[in-house]
Amino acid sequence: MILKDVLGHSLEETATTIGTTVGAIKAALSRARGNIARTSGSAFARPAQAASAEEQATLRRYVDLFNDRNWDGLRALLGKESRLDIVSRVQQGAVDAAYYDRYAQITKTEDIRAEAGFVDGVPAIAMFRPASSSEPAYFLLLESSSGRISLIRDFRYVPYIAVDARFARTK
Repeated sequence: MILKDVLGHSLEETATTIGTTVGAIKAALSRARGNIARTSGSAFARPAQAASAEEQATLRRYVDLFNDRNWDGLRALLGKESRLDIVSRVQQGAVDAAYYDRYAQITKTEDIRAEAGFVDGVPAIAMFRPASSSEPAYFLLLESSSGRISLIRDFRYVPYIAVDARFARTK
């Protein structure tokens, strides 16, 4: 789990490092995530109320701008040193990544809706594809300070992470 979810290695890289198959890695990841979700006191199981009002406001602002397809507004939320982690794909400066240009293209052909909430107790943005779906397709995790985003972790390319996740909408 550390190789894949924390260090961002691909399934293939993880399998090669450990000396097993991609299928075995997927099974082990599912078991590990389930175990962590059941472990009280873990970072992934903190109570939803642990999110600050500022953090919740930033998530809601992000969701509103995303759902309005306001890419310039989203870019304005980024700090100068913001980082982007497209899990299993790329890590780089968010400003340089043309990240929202990519989503502008994606949303021309895919119907995606964002919603702020908590994933297993962690403040997150759930991405629903199609927008009418009741189950999240993947998640975004944001880190922010003073209303500016410092890190975006986009799990678009690891949708299996949403399979056993528990999403709760903010009120």
